[in-house]
Amino acid sequence: MQQQRKQILDNIRSSDLNCIVVKDVLGDNAEAAVRQCLRQLHLLKNVWVGILPNNVFTKLMSTLVNMFVEELIHRVCTVEDISMEMASQLTDMYSVVVQKAPQLLQSPSDVETHVASWTKLSLLIFVLGGSLKDIEAHWRDGTGPLSVHFRTEELRSLIKALFQNTQFRANLLAKIK
Repeated sequence: MQQQRKQILDNIRSSDLNCIVVKDVLGDNAEAAVRQCLRQLHLLKNVWVGILPNNVFTKLMSTLVNMFVEELIHRVCTVEDISMEMASQLTDMYSVVVQKAPQLLQSPSDVETHVASWTKLSLLIFVLGGSLKDIEAHWRDGTGPLSVHFRTEELRSLIKALFQNTQFRANLLAKIK
């Protein structure tokens, strides 16, 4: 498990996903790194599914998928400025993960049950492609899905990174406490 975890993290950290801060667009190696991680997890599934008991397989694969998803989320939530083009690239790339990761488990619905950060990834994709009004609607004065899955400072940081400094943005940031 440690070796698999290290390999996934190394793939992501050696790609453009590790330097979102200094780029306006991602190079092809970022998507290649994500696809390589998905391939690695798929190969593990093929090896483990017939050998490990179902509950052990689900626990191990869910742990690796969650670690992968958390790393992808972390890469975006720590950036100070995200261009519109990069947000679009990240949305497309992370959508591939949302499409392919459920097939890594024995039942696609297992991903929602066993991968703790799954909903947060889906909401991150929503934020990357959404408007300030959409985000405000999903914040719902601290009672919406964004407030459940994002820490206040994470969401505030994302809004600052994605949107220009306008009065509407300032008002929304004031509401998110």
